Amino acid sequence: MSATHSSAQQAGPGMPCPPRRGGRQLRRARAPLPRCGGLTLIELVVVLTILVALSSIVIPLFGQQAREASGDATRATLARVAQAIVGTGGYAEAMRYARDSDDAIYGAGTGLPWPGADDVVAGRRANHPQLDFLFRAPVDDDKGTADPADDDLLPYDPVTKIGWRGPWLDVTTATAYPAAADEMVNGETASANGFDATYGVAGDLAPLDGWGNPVVIQLPDVTISGATADEEFQEEVRHVRLISAGPDGVLDTPATGATGLTPTCAQKDDDLVLYLYREDPNLPCP
Repeated sequence: MSATHSSAQQAGPGMPCPPRRGGRQLRRARAPLPRCGGLTLIELVVVLTILVALSSIVIPLFGQQAREASGDATRATLARVAQAIVGTGGYAEAMRYARDSDDAIYGAGTGLPWPGADDVVAGRRANHPQLDFLFRAPVDDDKGTADPADDDLLPYDPVTKIGWRGPWLDVTTATAYPAAADEMVNGETASANGFDATYGVAGDLAPLDGWGNPVVIQLPDVTISGATADEEFQEEVRHVRLISAGPDGVLDTPATGATGLTPTCAQKDDDLVLYLYREDPNLPCP
């Protein structure tokens, strides 16, 4: 048997290929490797770029929808509070709160939820309407003392049809009115955000707006040239309004000054305002 033939017989599966000219071995042609399911680096970069571009569009839309939802919820709350105070009528109609309350003591003839007279005289509360009395009855001290324990509630009398028969609003939807030093949603104190004793005392109940802050009722305090004190007061009552501090949590709407009756859009900033007895003369805001 020749050497060449012997060498060919020895070559087989698992055996080295026979030498070619010059002593080099023959190389087998390799088929292209099949691709696995992964992405190449370039493809990953392209996908990430698309995702970033989409997120820059979608995230602001979600944020805008959340803001609009909070605004809608707040407007609904303001309307519900207004309904509890004035009903479906206007200023000339017997007001819903005043219709059931002894307005000679509570409300100063305004139909507004006002503190009891002795609470004001004793300095326990500001002489200003407060929304706590839509949840809990105002009190008046018939015993002539300044002790809150002596205060008597004014229950509803079905004969005279006078008295408090609330609550006018659902207590489970209320929040506690903050103390001056309490930190609020925006990280600032209640006092810094404009929530002072004018609108309630710490622990009062207040309607909650869509941003987690108390809704307040604001009575302007202005000077009107040529008007009597009574005329001035009646004009202030005609411009009473409910206010939400808005997304920034700050009560910006002024109650005093030349524009205290009808604050401008710029003065209200992002506050949501609902007048009880008239339309807002500065709407729509740009």
